[in-house]
Amino acid sequence: MGRIHTLRGTIEASRAVPTDPQLIFDYASVDQTKAWKVIDICFLPKKQIYEAPGLNKGGVSAHTFQLATDLGFDTEVLDASENRTFAWQTVSTRNSEQLPEILSPTYSMDCVDPDHLITDQLYLSYVPWTEANENGIVWEWSYVIRLEALKITSNESILQAVKGKGQQVYPVNPWAP
Repeated sequence: MGRIHTLRGTIEASRAVPTDPQLIFDYASVDQTKAWKVIDICFLPKKQIYEAPGLNKGGVSAHTFQLATDLGFDTEVLDASENRTFAWQTVSTRNSEQLPEILSPTYSMDCVDPDHLITDQLYLSYVPWTEANENGIVWEWSYVIRLEALKITSNESILQAVKGKGQQVYPVNPWAP
């Protein structure tokens, strides 16, 4: 087992708009024998901010976060067949009507592909799955991502780099509509 590292930070998330993927880790080196494996992910509600007055502040919210090793994927869809994305966590919360800044997590589910290594970059994005009565609310989430540092061969590094990038595996017809 390799050395364990953690990435910590915050992300703001709006009920109505997915976030653009944020670069949270970048490894640029000629040494191709280093890689990182995501062991687990944890997202915690830090606070919620109301942008529009008079909203129904109670209700249930579902918040989904995903990790990816490249850009260009559909950030509004959770798709396990997309080779760039490899880890997801969904947290359901009940929002307090009396204390609207309080979020109480009621359910959490995560899924991390154990066969996916990071050899270059790591991106974090947010996909909203929330009741319509919460339009205009912005949440701030904190996260902890545990990574295991691994020693790999150059061949494994190349394979993981190709696996973690978006690829077009069929010929493009330039005359197609």
